[in-house]
Amino acid sequence: MTKLNPRFLLPVLLLIGFSLLTAQSYQDALRPFWTLRGFGASSFSLANSSEMGRDASTLSLNPANLGSVQFPSAYMAFQYGLFDQEGQLESNAQLSQASDSYFRYDGFGFAYPIPVYQGTFVLGFSYTPTAQYNNVVESEGYADYDTTQYYLSNKFEESGTMHTLRLGTSIEIRKNLFFGFSLNFYRGERRFSSYAVDTDTMDAFTYSTYYRDETILPEYGGLNADFGLAYHSQNLRFGLRLSTPVYLSVREVSQVEETEYYDDGSSYEGEEGFDLEYNLKYPMEIASNIALHLNGVTLAFDFTVHDWSGIDFDSNLSDDDNVPIDGPINHDLGLKLRTTTDIGIGLTLPIRKSLSTKFGYRLVPRPYYDLPDDEQYIHLMGVGIESKIMDALILGLNYQTAMGNRQVFNSYFGTTSHQDFQEDQFTISAAILL
Repeated sequence: MTKLNPRFLLPVLLLIGFSLLTAQSYQDALRPFWTLRGFGASSFSLANSSEMGRDASTLSLNPANLGSVQFPSAYMAFQYGLFDQEGQLESNAQLSQASDSYFRYDGFGFAYPIPVYQGTFVLGFSYTPTAQYNNVVESEGYADYDTTQYYLSNKFEESGTMHTLRLGTSIEIRKNLFFGFSLNFYRGERRFSSYAVDTDTMDAFTYSTYYRDETILPEYGGLNADFGLAYHSQNLRFGLRLSTPVYLSVREVSQVEETEYYDDGSSYEGEEGFDLEYNLKYPMEIASNIALHLNGVTLAFDFTVHDWSGIDFDSNLSDDDNVPIDGPINHDLGLKLRTTTDIGIGLTLPIRKSLSTKFGYRLVPRPYYDLPDDEQYIHLMGVGIESKIMDALILGLNYQTAMGNRQVFNSYFGTTSHQDFQEDQFTISAAILL
């Protein structure tokens, strides 16, 4: 039997680097805006649900809600999270389990009502993590190559945060009708690492073991603005938010290290990397919410529309034939991504005057076309309790979980790992009414 050597070593990578770059850039064109919970889903906090609006945390939902803040207030929140997953390589029966945990802040802010002759005028700021890049995928098993197989063990890890500073204001333009505006500054970093071991168990290739270690480090910076309308009465709250496109500048540093051991006892080691800069535009976003309050019980609904297909990639990069890569990437974005609508429902039940419980559920569609039925949606559920102490302090304790399935593609080996995941979050928050 003639032995094969399918490994693309670094000298070859130099020749095809631009084609690999195109594939990587397509993934990163969506990645800043998408996490396991969906873009902006970290604002789905039962402590600050859409029918409330008593502190600056409401800036992440609708800046017009600031108008209902009656006293100067400050808030802060911290979060502990657990992540568990099962990974399966291709159709292998073997399951690999992995887990991770973290502790982090979940935001802080301040709101201050300005005394005016009539109506309300409120200023505020908040600093929140808009997206959290926490993920780990492990899988192993036999993968096909040509007419034979090899044993592949791989692990993907992601970490990082998209930080968002919001400066906002709200004014009462008519009785119970508020207009709000916020300017939002984004700054983020993400670390993606992929480690794989390819073992020639069938003795079909000229190597015995191949190791590949890849690290990608994107940095993000950008801004956009939110405009909001809100109507607040004793029994009804309604809101509408329009977010302008988010313009992001991206710097992406990557490094690949390879080691290959051959059957004749020799070996090869090498490394290569690239440093890229490009721009992304995430299109306009529309969100609305309505809340009904009766006899102390509040029922709320919210909807957020994302036009993922409108993401625009802009760079000065070209392929090895000196053809700009922007056109093909934007063409793929338009074909492979779709418009989605997140749907949420919340219920608040009073236990007594200063104590209430909260329940929430959100359905988050994935942005890709042609997904299997069990990978179409992510389900978010939560429960919490909130207490108001002497009209000066609001304490919240909340539990949320996100569950779903997805496929993780390894472009170098051409393999797909199937992942079942669950992320549990415990959040404690405090709002101080000054």
